[in-house]
Amino acid sequence: MLKTQSPKPIRVAMFCRGRHTGYYSIEKVFETVRDALPPHLETRTVALPVHAQGFWRRVYCLAYGWVHRSAVNHITGDISFVAPALPGARTVVTVHDFGRLHQLSGIRAAVFKFLYFTVPFRHCKYITTISQQVARELGELFPWAARKTLVIPDCVPVGFTYIPRDFHYERPAVLQIGTKPNKNIERLIHALEGQECELHIVGAITAEQRKLLASCSIRYRNSVDITEAELRSAYAEADIVSFVSTYEGFGLPILEANAVGRPVITSNIPPMSDVAGRAARLVDPNDIQSIRAGLAHIIGDAKYRTELVANGFDNVSRYSAVDIAAQFAALYEIVGAELVGQQWSPRKTSCESSTL
Repeated sequence: MLKTQSPKPIRVAMFCRGRHTGYYSIEKVFETVRDALPPHLETRTVALPVHAQGFWRRVYCLAYGWVHRSAVNHITGDISFVAPALPGARTVVTVHDFGRLHQLSGIRAAVFKFLYFTVPFRHCKYITTISQQVARELGELFPWAARKTLVIPDCVPVGFTYIPRDFHYERPAVLQIGTKPNKNIERLIHALEGQECELHIVGAITAEQRKLLASCSIRYRNSVDITEAELRSAYAEADIVSFVSTYEGFGLPILEANAVGRPVITSNIPPMSDVAGRAARLVDPNDIQSIRAGLAHIIGDAKYRTELVANGFDNVSRYSAVDIAAQFAALYEIVGAELVGQQWSPRKTSCESSTL
């Protein structure tokens, strides 16, 4: 009887941001991916020891990255400036969006672009983006980097499963994840004006947003720095999940709501429209009346809500942790193949078909 040869182990270091207060989707996604990777990939998470703000803290993070480098190194997002401290031929950088770059201007934008994108992109072996939209932006900003770029989407984080709930017609609970300018909370508030509802906002809100909530007579509650368990409870307690952002790299709350079984209203622009497919009510995020009409449709049509929830269950199957982990595993094997003397061929997955 022939014995099959098991893949030789490859050590993988997955670098993430330093731990500090805040709600981070990047870390929980890659914790889920890590746990779903095959056992021959010996992975460890390397969290930066400090929050990367200021010159000397970033220098410290670079040194920390060099000390903790491994056979294959994956910067999972938001700390790409660490890439030069790692062996370029064995480093992968994941880009989640270019939102911060778009917010800056002048010399600050030029420095940020150089340190967080130009230098890391030139240094690393491969770049992954979490959506086709981010890949398109990357191609426009750094056309020379397109040849080493591939798309591997986010997966549904562990723990988000179906929780039944009877819809509250009299006062539906609307959940809003995030309060930064791109989250479009001001237009959502105007769209809810006159609607008997309760808005649950996850994320710190500004004084101006509080004034707007009061002037529009919106009943609301606010949660800041919540735990994962509290976040899942927020989805379970919601009747509708709103995610009408003007800009995103992906749109993870869409999938989290789909998994829990809640109807979603989101933007009709990429990548939200791509992530949602038929599993959300799509609206124009720049049009208050469009958002208002979308909410009214979900609230007033029980059959439509049922369809959205059913489509959501189908939608999350496209983003399972096992499938996404398989794509990263194939990439790690490609990067690490030279370390094991080309002992096996990487599995064919959608990540290879993108650009490799």
